[in-house]
Amino acid sequence: MSSKKGSILKRIKKTIRWTKRLKVTKKIVKVLIKTINIGLSGYEVYQKYFEKQIKQRKTSQI
Repeated sequence: MSSKKGSILKRIKKTIRWTKRLKVTKKIVKVLIKTINIGLSGYEVYQKYFEKQIKQRKTSQI
């Protein structure tokens, strides 16, 4: 397992070096951050929705 992780890290480092040469890393990072933020906001919306459902269920049981 450790040898596989090492090779993956090497590949990642190589790609980072390659993208730095092209100066594309900033754009890629921005896109990643946007997608992560969208995912988090979607999760928060779902969490609120589920909390409402749970409250409704608890009140109906009582």
